[in-house]
Amino acid sequence: MANGDWDRDLRGDFAVSYIEGGACLVLNRTREVGASLAVRLRARRCARDAVGAIVTVVSTRGARTAHLVAGGGYLAANENLLLFGLGGDEVVETLTVRWPSGSVDEFESLSAGQEVIVVEGGAVLLPVPD
Repeated sequence: MANGDWDRDLRGDFAVSYIEGGACLVLNRTREVGASLAVRLRARRCARDAVGAIVTVVSTRGARTAHLVAGGGYLAANENLLLFGLGGDEVVETLTVRWPSGSVDEFESLSAGQEVIVVEGGAVLLPVPD
């Protein structure tokens, strides 16, 4: 099994394969999901994939933290995407990335409902176009 957001709708999907059987891609079609933010990381001072980075988003409903890890299963790897569910919050007050190199980047006032790329040491976030 591998997790990701294959249709880029900010809802987590997964792929699974079976011994002596076919593979299956399961797309999340939940109707009422609330707001979310997808974060991709690109490191510059350590391995580019930024495995080991810690990302925290803060909104009015509280803080959420995710760790970027490698692998995810036998003969599978999860997509290097951190997906944060925000409920009814449409704005992320702060997004903080603690990179494996020890550096920290922080961004304020991000709109929910988008996918962004954070480049280590970068002054701006890069929105991913639809």
